[in-house]
Amino acid sequence: LKKTVAGLRNQGMLLASIEILVTILLLATLGYWLTRHLQALAQAARAIAGGDYSVRVPASGGDEVADTARAFNAMAATVERDTSERKLAEASLRQSEEHFRALFEQATDGILVSDVQGNFLDTNSACCEMLGYSREELLKLRNADIVEIDEVARIGPETSRLMSGNTVHSEWRVRRRD
Repeated sequence: LKKTVAGLRNQGMLLASIEILVTILLLATLGYWLTRHLQALAQAARAIAGGDYSVRVPASGGDEVADTARAFNAMAATVERDTSERKLAEASLRQSEEHFRALFEQATDGILVSDVQGNFLDTNSACCEMLGYSREELLKLRNADIVEIDEVARIGPETSRLMSGNTVHSEWRVRRRD
């Protein structure tokens, strides 16, 4: 009986050891599988942070890791599309600004751009010629500095009409530098 009990004890210890070993192997395999997928997600996230919006993560199965990979891929596709659209819009805006600048500079009419307070923000060379100022000098002035004194009172109301979205047609008498 002692031999039988000792044999059973040895068998029990052997089975317990095998169960522990199998559990450790399963945990190691699961850890490796999970870590590998998380590393792929982290690597893809770093690629996107570096500007590569075309990167995608393999997503197979129905577990949480695959769901996360699919969500990541959907987000990456949205970022890629939005970035492409933004780049196209920026290129179009640059082209439009270049076109406007060329028209602005080549206009034979004098053009002055001012803010609501009357500070000059931009001018073209035709205006500089007409008024006798350099561009730098003119951009240091305000509307009231060049408009004839009896017309200064019109500045405020016309600016208000412009700011409310109305079109204003007016002529101004201005003073040349000389």
